[in-house]
Amino acid sequence: CSEKVLHECILSSDSACLLSGPDVVLVIAPTHIHGTKGQPLLLPVEYNFAIKDVDIQGSWHLKNKSNGLTHLVTFRNKTVIADMHMEYTNKFSFHPPNASLKINRLDDTEEGEYELTINIRFSNDAQPVKKTKSIKVTVDVPVSRPLIRLTPATAAIEDKDNVTLSCWVQNGTRVQYRWLRET
Repeated sequence: CSEKVLHECILSSDSACLLSGPDVVLVIAPTHIHGTKGQPLLLPVEYNFAIKDVDIQGSWHLKNKSNGLTHLVTFRNKTVIADMHMEYTNKFSFHPPNASLKINRLDDTEEGEYELTINIRFSNDAQPVKKTKSIKVTVDVPVSRPLIRLTPATAAIEDKDNVTLSCWVQNGTRVQYRWLRET
C-alpha cells in the first residue's frame, strides 16, 4: 500500500491490503444501551480488522451530570495500563482482545455518555488512525409491585358515590400507568 492510502488500508488475515474509503468502519459499538440497576452491563466493541501486527492504544471516559468527565481506564493492545483510579478498580473490567468495557454492577452514577478513543497503528504505517465511539448508557430501576388505594376507604359504596383510585410504585424508572374499565 502506498503511504498516502495507508491509514485507509486494512490488513486482512492473509496480509493483503484492502483499500477503503474514509467511511470505512474500523470500530463497531452501539450508540445506546439500557441497563438494569444492580446488574452487570457490557459495553461491546468489535474491531473490523485483523488485530495481528496491529498496535492499539485507547482509553475509556465517562461524561455524566454528577462527576463531569471521568477517566476510567487506559489500555495498550491487551494490557491495562495501571493508571486507573483506585475507586474504579472494582467497578469496571476491561475485556481484550477488543476494547469492550464491563460495568460489574450498574448503579445510577454510571448513567451517562461513555467515550472510547482508540489509536490504531497498522504494521506498515507510521501514522496511527484515531477513532472515537460514544455509547449512551441509561440505568433502569426495576419497577416494584404497584400499590392501589381506594378513597374513601369505606366498606360500602353506593352507585352515586364518587371514588378515587390512586396507583403508585415505590421503585422504578420510566413507569407508565394505564387504567382499564370493563363495561
